[in-house]
Amino acid sequence: MKRTFSNRPVAAIVAVFTLISAWLLHGNPFGDGTIGWPLALAVALIGNLFLAYVLASWAAPYLASTGGSTGAAEADPHDVAVAERWTAGTLLLFGSLALLAIGLAASDVVITPTKRLEQNAELVKRTVELQAPTIYKRQLAGADTWKMSDRTYRTCVPTPESIETGWCVLAQVQNDKLVVVKYGFGKSNAAQALEWHPELKNQRR
Repeated sequence: MKRTFSNRPVAAIVAVFTLISAWLLHGNPFGDGTIGWPLALAVALIGNLFLAYVLASWAAPYLASTGGSTGAAEADPHDVAVAERWTAGTLLLFGSLALLAIGLAASDVVITPTKRLEQNAELVKRTVELQAPTIYKRQLAGADTWKMSDRTYRTCVPTPESIETGWCVLAQVQNDKLVVVKYGFGKSNAAQALEWHPELKNQRR
């Protein structure tokens, strides 16, 4: 490891990839929000030091020779130094790519229909609990959602002993965020759909 610390190209590789890894960590690929820059830099530096000065330092002599433990101990120092650079660079590159892959996998840039429905359910629950009459709060479990388009959702809590009316919440996607644009008493989703599409009445059983 002492030899590796004197390998300046390895230090340069660590510095570059620490900045890249810290930037990726700052965006918090593991969840919502961000990770503070000091913590992101510290974690990135510790991880990269381990990869470059522990794993790469251990592997380089073996990669620079073909004689097992004995060959590694007698490997040419120049060849070992070159192997350290390549090994450190490869390990740190894969580490950064792994962080990038995790971030892309957890990204909400493309929100699946299931995820959007979950967001809508939470939004409706909060709206009903804060704004709806008590009788509808008790009926929340019976709410149904009509996906009117990829950006518009209408959820209605049924009126007790009635299938024609309800207390409804209209939510729309605005700036990639689902927000409530209207709520209150109205026709149930079924009644509203039949009013807009009377041809469906003949399909009712």
